Amino acid sequence: GQPNPTIEQIEKAQKEISLLEKINSPDDTERLWCIGSIARLVVEDPTTFHLVLENSDIISSLVRRISDPLTLVRTAACGVIRNLCVMGDVGVCDKIIKKDCLNSLFVVVNTYLNLKTEKNDSTEQEKYEVDHLLFNVLTILINLSEYSTDAIQGIINNGI
Repeated sequence: GQPNPTIEQIEKAQKEISLLEKINSPDDTERLWCIGSIARLVVEDPTTFHLVLENSDIISSLVRRISDPLTLVRTAACGVIRNLCVMGDVGVCDKIIKKDCLNSLFVVVNTYLNLKTEKNDSTEQEKYEVDHLLFNVLTILINLSEYSTDAIQGIINNGI
């Protein structure tokens, strides 16, 4: 289990939770900044992150960003979810699956794999962004497969 949080960690978590509303901002930069803040917490301050996780709906917010209109936001959200899966916390992986993340991931894979097989005039940067997004999504699916037969079944059903 997690160690008991300090007053400072609790206060920091409350501050972070209040900033999380920026994940739904109409401004692309604010959404990217917010996801970057979440990513930093996951890596640098796991105790505070777990407090945020327990007291907010951060997983749902990240899952919604998988469908963001901006590829960079989708990639960043998937990067955070990937890191959460890689950390191996069964409870977090279970929350990710319960927030219907799998369907969003399968839509991304099917959409972008179709784009990659079609001839298109994407720039090298756009191709790189799509490759990075697909890498994150496939890594998430592989990691979630270790925890859930739903993930394995979805991979089979989607022909991935």
